[in-house]
Amino acid sequence: MDSRKVIGFVGLDELGLQMASSLLRHDYAVQAFE
Repeated sequence: MDSRKVIGFVGLDELGLQMASSLLRHDYAVQAFE
């Protein structure tokens, strides 16, 4: 079972992309939608 926290983003601009990248580096699962 995957116990990682999942964070969702709707519309990735430059700031959202940086935040998503940071979360991925810290072992969060990220789902992004344009």
